[in-house]
Amino acid sequence: MKKLYNILLAFVAMLLTCACTHNNGDIGPLFGTWALDCMSIDGEPQPQPEDVQSFLLFQSNVVKAERFDSRNTLLNYHVGTWERDGDRLDLDFNHRDDANEPGTGIYSAPEWLHFTDRGITQLTIVNLHSGRMELRQTTPAGQTITYDLHKTH
Repeated sequence: MKKLYNILLAFVAMLLTCACTHNNGDIGPLFGTWALDCMSIDGEPQPQPEDVQSFLLFQSNVVKAERFDSRNTLLNYHVGTWERDGDRLDLDFNHRDDANEPGTGIYSAPEWLHFTDRGITQLTIVNLHSGRMELRQTTPAGQTITYDLHKTH
């Protein structure tokens, strides 16, 4: 009986140590939720609605852009995938499902962030350390958009 108890105890301990919080493994410092502090276009800060907060969430190869109002009500969200190569970060909001054509509905690019509609937004990671991230993109029209974010968890 004592041997069975020890085996069960070892099995439970093994299960507890195998649990993970990162689906598909550790994706590095991008993992988690990032709140948008400031967005600027060509150096000019872009005012965001006062009672709205924007977030980017990274897990596995999925990115989600969300907006909440001051009462924590989800206003809208968009789902895409991401790929990182060094300081380059590509966000793809051109996916589909049975109810949505490619790049439409929840798979469309978040327009309030000026991401590329029905395509891939190429960003440069300017800074990523100590829970802060600065991203930059140059639009097809030649505008430089900078995003300052901080990690919430």
